Amino acid sequence: MIFNFFATREETYELWDRIAELPGVRLLEADSRPGKENREFDGFPLTEWQAQDRNFSVVAWASRAGGQPRLRNVTFSAETMKELGAAGRSSLTSPAFIRINRVSAPADDFVGPSELVYWTENLAVRSRKFDADQIQEVDWKELGREVTAIKRQITTQSAATWRGAPVSKKVAESLSAGKSQLWLWGATGTI
Repeated sequence: MIFNFFATREETYELWDRIAELPGVRLLEADSRPGKENREFDGFPLTEWQAQDRNFSVVAWASRAGGQPRLRNVTFSAETMKELGAAGRSSLTSPAFIRINRVSAPADDFVGPSELVYWTENLAVRSRKFDADQIQEVDWKELGREVTAIKRQITTQSAATWRGAPVSKKVAESLSAGKSQLWLWGATGTI
């Protein structure tokens, strides 16, 4: 599922830190660096995320919901091995992962949405990305409570909504000053 909201980069980083403070939530590197192991973080690794030019995959695992992450090894092609100096990387997967993606708007004067991305049991089954036993390990009600807590944090920090998506206070200030417009997959506007 995708829950859209509008926030500045700084507000999104702050949200990651608040998510990390939720009981049982662990921030993990979903896709490791070439030749390295996946890491766990105490808070959102902003400096590393910026250094990786956004090719850095952090997920929140709601460990109280189960769905123990599975490790998958990815082997690089001979050309990529030579280029990166590593044989591959590892990838963690779980239907209990929660992500926040930032979507780039088509122009600088538009604010694109952020997306809170999570799985429901039905979507996880239909996606065929997970083994049946991994899906059965998830306490879907607990995962739903975790997602609801995060959504509540987003909505209580917002100043308005646009097309059903919460708009943060800093984004609302920018809109009021006439500095930008909202963009959501082709639709544009303001609050």
